Amino acid sequence: MVSLSTLNEMPPLVRLLSLGVTKVLFPVQMPAESTYVTRWPAVWQAAQHLLSPHVPLAIWAGLTGEIALKADADLLFEDVTLGLLPGLAGLGIEGRLTALTTPCTMAKLRRHLGQHPKVLFGFGSGPEPDPPLYPEEAQESSETAQKLSPPLPPVASPLLYQHCLSRLDVVPFPTIKLEAALRTTPFLLLLSLRRAARKGRLSRHLQEALRRYAAFIVAFPSRLPYIAPLDLPIRHVAAAFLQELAGQKRHRMANRLRWAAQLLSEGRTETEISTAYSFVVEAACLSFQISHEVERALLLPAQRPLSQVQRHELIYLSRAGAPELRTLAIARLVKEAEQPSVQATLRALQFDPDPRVRSVVKRAMLSEETGALS
Repeated sequence: MVSLSTLNEMPPLVRLLSLGVTKVLFPVQMPAESTYVTRWPAVWQAAQHLLSPHVPLAIWAGLTGEIALKADADLLFEDVTLGLLPGLAGLGIEGRLTALTTPCTMAKLRRHLGQHPKVLFGFGSGPEPDPPLYPEEAQESSETAQKLSPPLPPVASPLLYQHCLSRLDVVPFPTIKLEAALRTTPFLLLLSLRRAARKGRLSRHLQEALRRYAAFIVAFPSRLPYIAPLDLPIRHVAAAFLQELAGQKRHRMANRLRWAAQLLSEGRTETEISTAYSFVVEAACLSFQISHEVERALLLPAQRPLSQVQRHELIYLSRAGAPELRTLAIARLVKEAEQPSVQATLRALQFDPDPRVRSVVKRAMLSEETGALS
């Protein structure tokens, strides 16, 4: 078996042939979606009166980011802000979060409800934040943090429950269990849904979802579905989403999407699934309107050094680019963490507002510390 690092050095078609994939430009027959259940059932239920008829689950799961979550991964608050809300926007639905004061009562909760269903989220406290690796940088970050009352959950807070609620009898009201939960849940959020004033083109929203998918892949690899049996339906839905995005086109981005779809659907080893994710990241890099030099830098294998110009461009993008592009840029830069300019960038970004950037930086710094100790 060829190692993953060696595979990443190979051109795309050679990578596929090394994995035994020979039919790479033909549609893959996907299993029926009936085996897949959305991770946001309460939101799906509440959004039914706003969704276009017959929205495929693959589109829903791709837009909301569910395809990036393995079966046993907890839903976190960051999955709401980075996946669910922008995904709903792609479907023409505006989602608005309201933080409720805790502890809450059923009477107070009912005052927030209206004719249309809303979704109640209950979040736990989450893990304690890690101490800063560079304490002198922490004070400035804490001084600029927003003070909200009631506060929003930390990004890593786990979702404890979700309920679709309404004043009308058409939505069951789980009063007995919910009454107790309202008194003990650390964070309560109410999601209101309404039709967006402007929906935009679905193709643009699908492309934005691809970029979010790629940013998630490089930021949270431990949360991705791999070869566990329960992950297979998720991978099939992810493959269907990627094929929908590729369509009938034959350019570099579309080809990588089809290759990723085939490996996600048929792959049986972690190497095959990892290669699929690398194709997703490459496809996302090709979707940005960026210079050829920056594109080459993002696509350059990790084992090959960046030029000084490429490094400078990625450092700039990691600080000032679009959110997903920033994440992909810093993920490529961390491969050269021994460079002083890259080290300075990592120090500056360890308290970045985007949890995806922070996750990439944290793993790089911990890896650097581990290497120094060994």
